[in-house]
Amino acid sequence: MHHLEMKNYLGAIMNLRQKFEDFAFTMLFACIPLMIFFGLFALASVSYGAPTADVELELERTDAILLNINENLPDYVPEQVLEQLGVANEMQADAYSALEEGEKMLALHMTMQARETARRAESMISQLTPDGSEAPDGLLRLIEGNAELIEELSPVVDEYGGEVSRSNFSAAIDLQREAWTAFQNEDYEVAGKLGRMVQDKLNQVRKAINMTGSRNYSEQIAAEIERTSEILVRAEEKVPEGAAEAMDLLRTARDMFTESEALYSQGRSSEASRMLQEVAVIVQRAVKLSEKRSLRSAELIETICRTDDYLDVARARVEESGLGNALDILERADDVQISAKHALNDAENAKAEKLTLEARRLADLAIRTSNEEEIGLDKVEGAIAKTDDVISRYSFDIEQSGNASAIDLLRRAEHFQAESITLTSQKKYREGLTMTRAALETVQRAARTAGIE
Repeated sequence: MHHLEMKNYLGAIMNLRQKFEDFAFTMLFACIPLMIFFGLFALASVSYGAPTADVELELERTDAILLNINENLPDYVPEQVLEQLGVANEMQADAYSALEEGEKMLALHMTMQARETARRAESMISQLTPDGSEAPDGLLRLIEGNAELIEELSPVVDEYGGEVSRSNFSAAIDLQREAWTAFQNEDYEVAGKLGRMVQDKLNQVRKAINMTGSRNYSEQIAAEIERTSEILVRAEEKVPEGAAEAMDLLRTARDMFTESEALYSQGRSSEASRMLQEVAVIVQRAVKLSEKRSLRSAELIETICRTDDYLDVARARVEESGLGNALDILERADDVQISAKHALNDAENAKAEKLTLEARRLADLAIRTSNEEEIGLDKVEGAIAKTDDVISRYSFDIEQSGNASAIDLLRRAEHFQAESITLTSQKKYREGLTMTRAALETVQRAARTAGIE
């Protein structure tokens, strides 16, 4: 497969993806009337297994990786690299086919495999020099890696390996010596070919040992299954049910975990291990998504509470003014704030934030509208008298309640009222009116805090 063929291959995948998106878009609009008629529209967004949006996102990420590798291929690419990229593209095409047939979990598995294969090809490319030969540093890492793998496999080959595995292992050791000699003689082309032959034989040996059920490896995978199960259970306990996206990811992880257990029971330990790694990544993503949502929700709740407080202040000032326009604006603000709380309860955080900020803006507009009136001494004195009456009515009961917060609010109200009287005596009527209104609102809050009706 040549460079041009690789580009054509990737183009075919992009066309397949576009056809899938057109198909999905058409089917969505064809099915909506039926879903509404049978009352299933709410359930249509909940699918068994992996959420479609999440699978499509993973497919797109793999597409981007393949496209980036293809666009940055050197002028000369060894056949082995092109073969790896061909395999990756075939797996990606299979992933799109699986998704089109509704096999979302299989599609996710295939695109992850395609990505892993593409990364291996990318690693091989990074070790090439401009003329396509392998750089000494890359070759040295290959040969040293083979040496480490020989050391790792040596204790288990005799015990768990069959005749073929022992023969391959012996041949790999001989080839490793030849590769090292060629490298020392700066014959990098030969060293590279020999190094890859060693790597292939060692991988065959390791795969054969795993398939025959190496006790150590089997115990390792069993421990990994148990550990992943614990992580998954903790995540399911931690993620709230209202976090829909995170819960979808956890359902996907749970399905994949069940599949990994089945693979392990079938003796396919390597596949089970790879599946468990994918489960761990998805669980981690779900937890992070849930934590981000929880933090965002807490901040939003605080914002809505601050808007409630601001509406209380605005209400005291607007009702005191008696201006119809200001009262109408404030009523609209109350309605918008109620809608914001409904949106929060429905987990529509963006909508809730937008609405509560709009309620605050309307409250501010109501206050400004109420301030357009002329304020004279009579009006301020009337407001001060009203506040004095409320403070006198509640102060004894607040004191007797023993509620520290309520008593503190009462003291603040008395301070505001005293400041209002001072400002009024200085003919600062608007400031005096504002301060007595603040005193009135504060003493009313104190009474509510103390539990006084």
